[in-house]
Amino acid sequence: PFVSPEEVVARLIQVGLFDKAIDTARCFGLPLDSIFDALASRCVHLTNSLVGFRDETDDASNWNWLDANESIDIPTPIERSVVDKAWLMLKSYLRTYDHVHGHRLQKCVARKLLSLGSHLPQWLIQSFKETNPAELLHLYLSFNLLEEAAVFALQYIDAVLGPRREEFAMKATLHSSSPSVWLPYSSLDHLREALHNAESTSLIELSSQLTAKLEAYFRTATSVTADMEHQARQTMMVTH
Repeated sequence: PFVSPEEVVARLIQVGLFDKAIDTARCFGLPLDSIFDALASRCVHLTNSLVGFRDETDDASNWNWLDANESIDIPTPIERSVVDKAWLMLKSYLRTYDHVHGHRLQKCVARKLLSLGSHLPQWLIQSFKETNPAELLHLYLSFNLLEEAAVFALQYIDAVLGPRREEFAMKATLHSSSPSVWLPYSSLDHLREALHNAESTSLIELSSQLTAKLEAYFRTATSVTADMEHQARQTMMVTH
């Protein structure tokens, strides 16, 4: 019987042959989302079941499917566990394919990890900082992760104001001589409202910090706007 490319990809994913699944999907122009979704899920399940165990006690079947994927060279010293290698493979796949797909795949991976109750690895958070920080803030809010959202929002605003500019790979900050920069106001309003209704001490403290940070941002924005208007008036006077 005829087997569709989608079915082939699904079967390859099921047995852990992610290299071949990606090759097949790309050959037939299929999206890679399901492949990254499945690999992210495996990483979480491996972490939950095998964390703390080293190589000699890891399940041999997990090493089998990991070792069967060799398209991306992943250095795996003896002291690394099967869990480490799975996460390294996910990281390497994203580094190789995510930019080709408009960074959609990192969103797919983050959504899967959060849906499984997993923390995002630092390297994935950093990738969002450099490519689409507003998307990560939106994801945190979608999963009602208010503490993570608030901490990230504080860092994000700092980046727009300047102190964390390099961390977020921002080409410009809020300044009259720089190109315009923006913040995801709707997400920030949503976050402020959620924090305002929070009862835990830590969230109340984060709410105060976020309010103060936004006030600093709006003061700076007002000053920058005034400077730009002044410069525009001076330019008009010179030209006339």
